[in-house]
Amino acid sequence: IMNLNERTRCVFKENIRLNEMVKIYKKDEEQMRMSHKSLEEKSIQLASEKETNDLLVKEKVSHSRKQRKMISELQRKVENLETALGHMASEFEAEKEEIKRETEIKMATGKIEIERLQAVIKLKDKEMNRVKKLAKNILDQRTEVEL
Repeated sequence: IMNLNERTRCVFKENIRLNEMVKIYKKDEEQMRMSHKSLEEKSIQLASEKETNDLLVKEKVSHSRKQRKMISELQRKVENLETALGHMASEFEAEKEEIKRETEIKMATGKIEIERLQAVIKLKDKEMNRVKKLAKNILDQRTEVEL
């Protein structure tokens, strides 16, 4: 290198410098390729995760809609059952009142019948007492006639 002229030396130094630069650029290029490959893999992984998440979201939305629909149907059923229960309760109350009225009427009728039968028994008792007295009188008179 000492024997070369100044220009050749400059060219040689430039060549060495350029060679060093090429090595640095190649090293940078390799790092960038590896980084690019890593980013591509990460991108593929993220795309896969996004697809999985999208499917999960769709599934959850579908499940949520089904649950809302089911809740709505169950609420309607509950309302219908509450209405039916209200009707049954009012019918039961009406039937209870009707039975109460019928029972009161039967009791009143029975009470009247009891009072009537008690009066009949009193009359029959009086009649029986009269018949006893009459029988005793007849017996006494017969005994007197026989004597």
